[in-house]
Amino acid sequence: MEYPDDCRFIEWLASAEYQLAFEENRSGNGNAEFLNEQIDNALRRYDTVIENSGCYALVCKAAAGKVIALRFCERLAEAEWSAEFEYPDPHIHTTAQILAMHPAGKELLSMLEAEQSDRYSQ
Repeated sequence: MEYPDDCRFIEWLASAEYQLAFEENRSGNGNAEFLNEQIDNALRRYDTVIENSGCYALVCKAAAGKVIALRFCERLAEAEWSAEFEYPDPHIHTTAQILAMHPAGKELLSMLEAEQSDRYSQ
């Protein structure tokens, strides 16, 4: 990696990988292997930021990204654990809170609601 110690760059890259997987999934163009690879890469990068950044705001952003990515790939128990124990704000400790306050989380909720609506209308 060109900037291994720049946590802002690492978080940005993780968010880009998550967003790519999300968009590919939503468009129906992505295959499972590609989506899993992008999510795994994003999760590793989010962990790097959480573990190494001294910037509170950046750790919050990475922890939220991790929760959203875990929720996206239906790793619900891991998402809840991460929300409770890795998100640094003691007033925020659930996946639902994180999804509701971040744009990527709101976008994911909209997609999940649409999928659920489609299932029930068939």
